[in-house]
Amino acid sequence: MTIDHIMLNDKSILKVTSVGGSQTDIPQSYSLYQNYPNPFNPSTNIEYTIPEKGFVQLTIYDVSGREVKTLVAMEQNAGAYRMTWDASDARGVKVASGVYFYRMTAGSFTQIKKMLLLK
Repeated sequence: MTIDHIMLNDKSILKVTSVGGSQTDIPQSYSLYQNYPNPFNPSTNIEYTIPEKGFVQLTIYDVSGREVKTLVAMEQNAGAYRMTWDASDARGVKVASGVYFYRMTAGSFTQIKKMLLLK
């Protein structure tokens, strides 16, 4: 942050060139990215961004539409996130090779993407 001129208790401070800390970029929109690697074995990464604080749910489904595992179900601050799925279900059991879907819901945003597990 750069400030050119400020007044403090009627005394002028001409220039402050920097203040400690780092700037964090806030995403401008909701995004759900394609997982990588894809196809994958034994795990894959799923990245997403949210522009404002809110409840986020990220869930994995099998090709029949059955819920396999919920990776995220919580309130999160605005920002970019990465989750790793280890190809296990909610009980920790490894799932079979095949097509899976992941769905992110945050606020009024919902998006679904497809991924492939090859063993």
